[in-house]
Amino acid sequence: MKTKASSGLLFLLLLAVLPSVRAHVELDYPKGGESFQAGDTVHIQWHELIPHNTLNWDLLVSFDGGLSWDTLQADIPYDSLSFVWEVPERNADSTRIRIVQDNSGFDYFDESGDFQITALNALQDRSLEMGFRFGPNPTSGKLFVRFSPLKPHTSHLSLWDAGGRVCGRFEALSPKMEIDLSGLPSGVFFLRLETEAGAIVCRVVRR
Repeated sequence: MKTKASSGLLFLLLLAVLPSVRAHVELDYPKGGESFQAGDTVHIQWHELIPHNTLNWDLLVSFDGGLSWDTLQADIPYDSLSFVWEVPERNADSTRIRIVQDNSGFDYFDESGDFQITALNALQDRSLEMGFRFGPNPTSGKLFVRFSPLKPHTSHLSLWDAGGRVCGRFEALSPKMEIDLSGLPSGVFFLRLETEAGAIVCRVVRR
């Protein structure tokens, strides 16, 4: 990461060339619109569109829609086109990732649209508020769900895989129920609860 002097002239120059500044490297993932939970592992990926005398790559992260940026990782080797990021414990609806092509001359960059981060403690607080508990998580097959209080026919559960496909739908007709995941492959799934009080999505890991 290089340190650059700022001036009014440089600012005007940046405004004039801004469309091309973002044209020489492309961020492949995340693109924007994704939803992650604290502790998730995100494989950030990008590729070079136009070769330069590139020194290295810099990754930046913004939690306020691009108003401010923090360095996620500086001086990533030139031949590396990915970075493994563990999502931090925080709530942020307007998170963005920026990849900077750090060149010996002028730098170029690309950035994602806004994506969401949900803190685990926020999910836990919300699920407890709605009287919803489940476990064990991770599970080797059986998932036990409890509802308190329960109003018949007003609580609905659905299970989704990481690709957005529905794996099962369930109606909560009693305070306790069991969901069998033994027929599903190992991986991350999402359990969505819908009630009169609202909806919540929780991550479930199938070992």
